[in-house]
Amino acid sequence: MQGWGRDRLRAGTQGRRREVAECFDVDYALRASMSPVTETSTVTVLFTDVVGSTGLRQHHGDKAGHAIMSAHEEIVRGQLEQHGGQEIKTIGDSFMIAFDSARKGVECAVAIQRALHANNHAHPGQPVKVRIGLHIGEAIRSNRDLLATNVDAAARIMARAEGEQILISEVLKAVLGAAKDLSFKDHKRVRLKGLPERWRLWEVMWRSDADAARTASTA
Repeated sequence: MQGWGRDRLRAGTQGRRREVAECFDVDYALRASMSPVTETSTVTVLFTDVVGSTGLRQHHGDKAGHAIMSAHEEIVRGQLEQHGGQEIKTIGDSFMIAFDSARKGVECAVAIQRALHANNHAHPGQPVKVRIGLHIGEAIRSNRDLLATNVDAAARIMARAEGEQILISEVLKAVLGAAKDLSFKDHKRVRLKGLPERWRLWEVMWRSDADAARTASTA
């Protein structure tokens, strides 16, 4: 691919990430101005986003693309139900999910990636790669929605992830404590749009050792 082609593809990917995060921002602002406050609680917020969903539909056609995305939605919803998650809303192919437990939220993210990985292995011609971001903090529950800067932060963290990657905030990692059954990798400190200071993010390692070795050998 020529240099200008790579630049256009990169710009399109970055634009998609900003679009998803900013859609949630706009919806948050509108609801904050219109909805009555019901309660404030500490919640773990998980965002998902399908990488390259537009290209997937263009490649497979609308009918087949819709079927592939529907299968992805069934997988996500199946895992959130098993882990006690609450589907707050969807925008396009992105999910916003809330948990009353930090561990349940991270375990659900891992389960989603593993289930999608298994589905991709079973259907190698129709791979769906999802990025996931999580954060924990106080949020206002209003009319079945969540309103807070912490919700915005979770969306921004998701936008920093790559396909098949799970990123969490340092605050969430601290809440998890010494989770021996979970493995983390220091991602880096980054700036999240609209939020002050740099945020330290951690990657949740969800692959088995065998899968990780195969991925590294083909990278």
